[in-house]
Amino acid sequence: MDRLIDCSSLVAKIHEWTRADERVFEERLSDALKNYCEEISTGVKYTGFADVYDIFNEASVYKPSKTFKKRLKKLCDYILSTYVDYNNGTIAKCIMNKWWKNYQKDWSFATIHGGGPQRFYRMRSKVEGTKTYKIFKRKDLFHVPFDKREAIKSYRFSMIGMPCLYLGCSIYVCWEEMRRTVMDDLMISAFALNEKCSLNLLDLRIKREIKSQQELINYLMTLPLIIACSFKVKSDDGIYKPEYVFPQLVMHMIVQNSASDRKIDGVYFDTTQQEEDFESYIGNDLRMIENIAIPVYKVSNKGHCAKLKTMFTLTEPTTKEYEENKDPLYGIASSNPVENTIFYVLEERIDKKEFGPIE
Repeated sequence: MDRLIDCSSLVAKIHEWTRADERVFEERLSDALKNYCEEISTGVKYTGFADVYDIFNEASVYKPSKTFKKRLKKLCDYILSTYVDYNNGTIAKCIMNKWWKNYQKDWSFATIHGGGPQRFYRMRSKVEGTKTYKIFKRKDLFHVPFDKREAIKSYRFSMIGMPCLYLGCSIYVCWEEMRRTVMDDLMISAFALNEKCSLNLLDLRIKREIKSQQELINYLMTLPLIIACSFKVKSDDGIYKPEYVFPQLVMHMIVQNSASDRKIDGVYFDTTQQEEDFESYIGNDLRMIENIAIPVYKVSNKGHCAKLKTMFTLTEPTTKEYEENKDPLYGIASSNPVENTIFYVLEERIDKKEFGPIE
């Protein structure tokens, strides 16, 4: 009988393939893409409806056709050759490569609608230039202003000098992205997407569950790009991080169109900073490890992106220390261990604060 893999097992495999090790990045990327194609070649099990007549919702199996496998292999070849071009300094060829133009319609996308219950969060260290939270306003928790672009470093999904609004889907994931900075040193705001707005995001999250065959097909075709964007950084101290090449190329492709013509607003992705010691806290709530990144729509000489300012409201920045001093964060212990964590109680407190424009 053919060996089959299911989506949850594939998650563990991807984490294994994208871990940090001493090999050069080209070798890490090549091996991961090769392993992936081999792993799914005989079929993938998923939980969902095989078709409209499937009323039992039992585990279904998708067996990739020769045409699908050929197209997938070609995408992986494009991704690898694009990295080789970048590594060789021929960066212009990376933009012209067929990895984006030929495959965009095959990938997974997610839409976030405004006016719903979903909240996002953003953190900033309060010791960056000051040790008092009092001067921090809403605008200080937005993206880096255009007149301070020289402060923007290279991050996974943002390019040097190019402002990008990073938001975490939980306070926990923000803390991980801040490399577990002492909580009392972090300013925190909650964000809400305005009712008349929506976000169309390239979905680069590693999924645990698939509900339909078409969703699975799109996901399997997106996974080479997810893999290329998900490698853990080998050297945090390095100025150049090859693991950031593809995430930043994705952002290059997103911002190539003007604000009015942009069909993709940003990316939806899992943190690579997740550690095993918090697995029990995360559980099945994948919101805990998810982020979105939205590059600015139009660059100005100063201030913030005009369109992004109209899309979001946020709370005044606060800190764990301030909230504890103002009113104890903990009351009667809950029977649910998750609800006794600082992340949970801070979200509960901050989500009830007043949301307003950045200025």
